[in-house]
Amino acid sequence: MRTPKEQRAKGKDEIMHIHVTDKDNQLLGVIDVKELLQADNQALLKDIMNKNVITLDKESSIGEATKMFSRYGFRSLPVTDNDNKIVGVISQRDVVKLTLHFSE
Repeated sequence: MRTPKEQRAKGKDEIMHIHVTDKDNQLLGVIDVKELLQADNQALLKDIMNKNVITLDKESSIGEATKMFSRYGFRSLPVTDNDNKIVGVISQRDVVKLTLHFSE
């Protein structure tokens, strides 16, 4: 039997990356949580984040998202608009579910 904590965690995504944005919500970089936890306490986010971020355009199709996940092996990808503002994050799990749903 599952504990209350296990029941709450069921179906939740793991947080593996933190997306860094400016005050206008423009995507500046991404930080792996493990790297953040191992960084020096005085380290600045700008110095430890990866500034070369792979993103999906908000107009991308499920097929395009599937190709990106296959190509890069990420668990999630940020979704941005034409101004590089982050509008969301999509997980590989969600894309697989959508692919299965629409292929039936």
